[in-house]
Amino acid sequence: MSAALLVAGVSTTLALLNGGQGESGDGTSKHGTTEATYNAAVGHILKPGGGKGVTLKFGSAADADSWDPQRSYYGSVANFARYYTRQLVTYDPRSRGTALTPDLATSKARISHQGRTYTYTLRKGMTWEDGSPVTSGDIKYGIERLWAADVITGGPGHLMEALDPEGNYRGPYKDISAKGLKRSRRPVPEPSSSNCPALTSALGKIGIEAKADRFDGARMTTLVGVPNEVRKRGYGIVLTSWSADFPTGQAFWRPLVDSRTQSPSGNANLADVDSPALDKLLDKAVAEADPKAAGEIYEEINHQVSEGAYYLPLVYGRYVSWRSPRLTDVHVADAYGGYDYVRLGVRGT
Repeated sequence: MSAALLVAGVSTTLALLNGGQGESGDGTSKHGTTEATYNAAVGHILKPGGGKGVTLKFGSAADADSWDPQRSYYGSVANFARYYTRQLVTYDPRSRGTALTPDLATSKARISHQGRTYTYTLRKGMTWEDGSPVTSGDIKYGIERLWAADVITGGPGHLMEALDPEGNYRGPYKDISAKGLKRSRRPVPEPSSSNCPALTSALGKIGIEAKADRFDGARMTTLVGVPNEVRKRGYGIVLTSWSADFPTGQAFWRPLVDSRTQSPSGNANLADVDSPALDKLLDKAVAEADPKAAGEIYEEINHQVSEGAYYLPLVYGRYVSWRSPRLTDVHVADAYGGYDYVRLGVRGT
């Protein structure tokens, strides 16, 4: 009888009265009540005109992966983080899509050198909450923190892949003085064990004796996203969810199977795929300018990943979300896959 240790990741999203994401909403009003219709908040603003001086409350059944903007990877957290962070550019809440608009910058980037240089000019008079000015050095430091994988965990790696594909830069903390920031690492707590009975029973029928560990999805980057931690705990199968940050083959496949993008923490290549053939196909697809030809290469990648049995697709979940009838200015933002939090309002008591 073979043995396997399973670890099941529970995907969580920030719940906004309604569970945080979904495609439901009010349709028409009838006799003072609201009738629910499918996709009512998709493509237009539902119930515009929230009142002033009221409180919009957010609740969550589970914690975020991190409230640090450089460490978080949840779309829902990036959505909510606009209440307390600023960016050079952001998604325009008026666009009802994924159009960018200036935030800290005076305009969108001026692109030069065949797309290799992005130039921004900061708005005048921008300050921190203590009144000190926001400088280009602050922006630079915020970007550089992404490279400090030995100090902070989690967060997207797209900038690192684009600006430093060879991994030569080691982050802003390597040459810090004794008076500067110091490294710190919070110990990973032990996951709670359970006997996840239906799954282990099903595996037992085919001769696999399994023990299941269940963990909160907020801990994914510091547990199953740390290859050394996976090996130390003896995990053989990881059950979790995955979606690409952008609707491209590169955004989908590179984090999952590119052996060169694996990081000591926040790693998405959970199957520890190390295939020179797949790496070569990824490079070929990324360099291909013809979308149709690139799509054929990504299709070949899909076949090779399936043949290697690195990943086993399970299900794609769908659910109905509920929101308070007091919620106004409701719109499902494509950029965040859920309600646009910054646009929301409240009416009544």
